Amino acid sequence: MRMKNLMSTLVLLIVLPLVFVSSPNVSAADNASASTQEFLKVASVTPVSENAGLPLLRAASTTKYYKYQWTRGANPLMYVKDVIYTKETSSSIQETSKYQQSGYILPYYASHKGLSRSSSGAKWIKYQSKKVMSIKYPTPWGQTTLIKNNLVDYRTVQ
Repeated sequence: MRMKNLMSTLVLLIVLPLVFVSSPNVSAADNASASTQEFLKVASVTPVSENAGLPLLRAASTTKYYKYQWTRGANPLMYVKDVIYTKETSSSIQETSKYQQSGYILPYYASHKGLSRSSSGAKWIKYQSKKVMSIKYPTPWGQTTLIKNNLVDYRTVQ
């Protein structure tokens, strides 16, 4: 009976991440509610005038700063997070910074391979996010890779 419980636990640990590793590439703009995708856009506070008593004169287009964030995988088992900060006016979008972050707990493995701009327009920027997610088991002869997926996601900032 104890061996049966142990085997069912091992099968569950192997099959559960397969759902996250083998999910199709989905653009966050197309499907923000997918189970393996999390999208977050946070607006920052507008700048405050140094002269608090005087009315603040502004140009026709106001500048806003946004943070776009997507997560692929199951946090904390294995995940890769894409984060993009933008500066947006009424006429254009400009990237200020971007980065990727990954984390995993053995035997799962996740690594980020780069976040690059693939195309852009006046009101949108499209990014290509590369990552690797796999399951590795240690053996006396070294690590054995059970499953390995090279993933590419396309992120659109609008």
